[in-house]
Amino acid sequence: MFRSYYPVKTICMHGSSGSPYDNRDLWKKYKLEDFGLICEPYITIDYNKVLYLSDTGRRWNGFKMSLRDNVKSSYDFNFYGTKDILAAICELPDQILFTAHPEQWVDNVPEWLFVKGFSMLHTAYKVFYRNVKIKKQMRRQGRTHEK
Repeated sequence: MFRSYYPVKTICMHGSSGSPYDNRDLWKKYKLEDFGLICEPYITIDYNKVLYLSDTGRRWNGFKMSLRDNVKSSYDFNFYGTKDILAAICELPDQILFTAHPEQWVDNVPEWLFVKGFSMLHTAYKVFYRNVKIKKQMRRQGRTHEK
């Protein structure tokens, strides 16, 4: 359907972070080329050459709380906030892939308080309960892409 409007050449896995299923597993059976695709960022890009930054959990070092929104890389940056990234701008490599969740970033205090509070509660739930449970299910099913 998308191709009737634009020539799609790339895709990116999405899905429920609370599911033991990983959409990348689809590419264990199929090939991107079979669908006229050239890239799926989580399986195609060499992250030893491209710095991966994601705002998972409203922080740039949220990889510890994420089941899938992370990659294997030789880069060892550990940014908490955007100001940390800007302070290190001269040290960053030429190629960076940003994954952002704009619904988490707001510009007024009431919305910020709501998003921040929800994010803190949701993160605690993920780290201390849900991710532990999901990781066990993923290991039992051989479906882990962990670092």
